[in-house]
Formats: sequence, structure tokens, C-alpha cells
Amino acid sequence: MPPTTKSSFAIVGGTTLLGKELREVFEALPSAVNVSLIGNEEGTATGLADDDGEAVVVNPLNVENLTSATVLFLAGDEKSSKMAWDMVALSKTKPFVVDLSGALSRVPGAQLRAPLVEAPGFEVLPHSVQIVAHPAAVALTILQQKLGMPLRSLSAHVFLPASEQGSEGIDELHQQTVNLLGFQNLPKTVFDSQLAFNLLAANGLEATAEKLLLVEDRVRAELRVLSPEVKPSIRCVQAPVFHCLSASLRLEFAEPVTPEALVESLRGGLVDLWSDPDQGVPDQLSGVGETGIVVGDLRPDPSAPNAYWLWLVADNLRLRAASAIATARIWLS
Repeated sequence: MPPTTKSSFAIVGGTTLLGKELREVFEALPSAVNVSLIGNEEGTATGLADDDGEAVVVNPLNVENLTSATVLFLAGDEKSSKMAWDMVALSKTKPFVVDLSGALSRVPGAQLRAPLVEAPGFEVLPHSVQIVAHPAAVALTILQQKLGMPLRSLSAHVFLPASEQGSEGIDELHQQTVNLLGFQNLPKTVFDSQLAFNLLAANGLEATAEKLLLVEDRVRAELRVLSPEVKPSIRCVQAPVFHCLSASLRLEFAEPVTPEALVESLRGGLVDLWSDPDQGVPDQLSGVGETGIVVGDLRPDPSAPNAYWLWLVADNLRLRAASAIATARIWLS
């Protein structure tokens, strides 16, 4: 049950890409919400200018600031998420912890959360860590649920944006592009290779928050929980784009499906379907700010009578932020 006093919310990593996305979703809510920002490190409170030039206060990472919140969102890096959990786990007063980083997935009793696709009556364990599902797993589950038809197989190449590595990934891709055009050496701290004007099928750098093979394993594992009917074949590729993940999917149905029936099954809900030829094919920009998925370029696979190809785009940051806030919706009433 929600607390009887006014709820408060805190974001660890409040100035990260995910933290800023959370704040944007909060600001769009119909009623004002008290949100405090906590940095990724211990120290003293600091002030900085936000994107719109407004000064914001970032509080230090300590037990007092963490436990004073009703709901604690972990939107920083793996280190800060684990540090925050270590602090609140030993405290008598524990906030409701929603982890967007995925760093606490191995904490005993942790619950995988994807409110956009969860069944009605999902039982929330109030004292457990809530792990926000990876946006690729949420996007593919949205698609499978909307189809409403039995699938024989689903194969997907998922193209991940640089923003999956936070501001550091965005900055490195930008600097690589600038340096490449200027015939200068490329920074490779985050991606361990040239990403600008390139595709990476693997990344072996230890400092990378989520290596591609680990992302693939994570998405598969989460799909087994969110949508156990189908065991999809997943391949993740690092793409030279800043925002929004995309996926090339092959769907093979257990029974014959006409293109018209497929189009009709995908209309509405969390799917923005581009079925009109005049719309063209959705690209990365099509998904920015969407709480759902954008689907288009549906075409039959000539090699199999019951198979189709399609293109999917989703805002990786918005899906995480919307899922996190929906996880805490009991405190927003």
C-alpha cells in the first residue's frame, strides 16, 4: 500500500541521460511530483545548469538522501546503483527501489518489471528490488502480444544506439565522427573500436557497461519471463546512431496469415503502424519520445509461405523511463 504521507521521489544519476528522461516523463504528468536528484558519487550538494539553463541541485549519494525518498530510481551507472543499494539495504527505512541500470538483477528476490506488457493483477513485492526490463525485451514483447497469433519462430537483429552507454557513448560517437572527418586519432574508451560510420558485432572492452553478448543474454532471459510462448533468436549489433534502438525481424507463423490480417492485428495500442506506402519506412527519428514501438516495412518472405519481415523502432530511453514510473504508479495517485 502507498504511504499515507506525501510521496517523494529521488533519482540516483539524476543528470545522466536516463535521469533526464525520467525527469521529462515526470514533468509530463498531470500533477506535480516532488523529485530530488542524487549524484553518482558521495560528496557535497552541487548546483549545475540544466539543458534549459535552469539551475538544479544535485545531492550527494548518502544514506540520508537515499532513505528520505519514498521511491528511489537508480538511473546511474552500475557502480552507483550497487553503492546505493548497499546503503539502503542496511537501513531500517527502505525506499521502494526501481533499478533502471540492471545492476541489481542478481539481488535475491528482485522482480523483473515491464508494466507496459504485464498481465493484469501482477503481484508486486513491496520490499523487493524492481528491475526495469531492457527496452529491446519490452519492444519485442509489445509486438508479440499485439500480434495475437501463434508464432513458430521469431528472429531479430537488434541495432543498439550509443545512448545505451550513456552520455559517454554519445560523446565518444560524436568525437569519433568529428575526428574521422578531420583525419585525427579516434577516442575508443567506450566502444573499443571505430563506431562512427561503422557497425560493431562485438565489443570486448571491460569498461563497457553492457557488452553486446551480455545484452543478448539479458534480452533472451527477460523474454523468457515476459513472453515465454516463443523462444526468439536474438543478435545485437552496436549501431552508429545516437538514440533509439531498431530491429529487423523475421516472423514465422504457425498457420497461414495474410498481409491484411497481419496489418490489422498490429493496429492501435502501443504500436504505431506505418502501413500506408506514402508514409515510407520508420527510422530512428520516428521513435523519439514514443512510449511504445513504431513498426513498418512489412513484407512477405518469399522463401517461406507463413513468414514476414518487418522493421521496428523504439526509443530506448523513453521505454525505460516510462516503465520505471509505471512501476511506481501506486505512489502517484
